[in-house]
Amino acid sequence: MIKKSWSINHPEFGYWEMEWSDDTNFEKLDRVIGVQGFVFDDNGKFCIIKLSKKERWLITGGKPEKEDKTFEDTLIREVDEEADLDIKDIKRIGYIVSYRKESPEEKEYSLRYVAKVSKIKPQTEDPAYNEIPERKFIFPKEFDKFCGWGENGVFQINKALEKLNYKI
Repeated sequence: MIKKSWSINHPEFGYWEMEWSDDTNFEKLDRVIGVQGFVFDDNGKFCIIKLSKKERWLITGGKPEKEDKTFEDTLIREVDEEADLDIKDIKRIGYIVSYRKESPEEKEYSLRYVAKVSKIKPQTEDPAYNEIPERKFIFPKEFDKFCGWGENGVFQINKALEKLNYKI
């Protein structure tokens, strides 16, 4: 199992320690706060979105809701709501465990997936934000330019590419 650690200073939530896990047994995790996916088209580009309230572009995803029977259901719903895409070939990549330095016992988990686009639909309003997010498909090498995740982002996109047997 590959482990990678890093720290971030989130503008809203302060300092966090984070660690990557290749484990895909997501059902054992108790505080899943996010389910995000790298969703690729047939040209080797993946989808990112931008909301007017956010500074940077984001990968698609969000929080599990009561109607979601599985984490895959969460991803399917969120990708549809945010980017108006139908997806297929969903694969688990791993997860990120995060915690504040002052309370390492309070861990939260963000799941990572990779999928392929099966249908691109006209964009509609995302019910969570009451706006139509801007949707863009970018090459993996452009990820940091748009999303600003640095080395952490490069690591995650490479994990997604490995699952698809793609090369940058």
